[in-house]
Amino acid sequence: MRLAAVVLGIVACCAALPAASQAFPAKPIRFVVAFEASSAGDAMAQAVVARLNSDVVRALNVPEVRDKLASMGMSVVGASPEETGARLKRDIALSARIIKAAGIRSE
Repeated sequence: MRLAAVVLGIVACCAALPAASQAFPAKPIRFVVAFEASSAGDAMAQAVVARLNSDVVRALNVPEVRDKLASMGMSVVGASPEETGARLKRDIALSARIIKAAGIRSE
């Protein structure tokens, strides 16, 4: 229940941010691990991501959290890190095609 309260607090804080924050994050968020792949650091990073994912999915399934997010017009989907990464790649590719077709340029 404490995790649900923390998530609700975070959601409430995010809802209070000005509209300018809607573009956040402007850059990808990455985990930086100072070890070679397949080393203990890689396994540790994977374990951290798995634990964070598990905790967030559990918190998102708390009825109060789901109701609060739904009241803000959000749909709750708990997915694995791999599923989320694949969805992000699809969304980025779709956005890139739309931007290119519309001739949108950054200033």
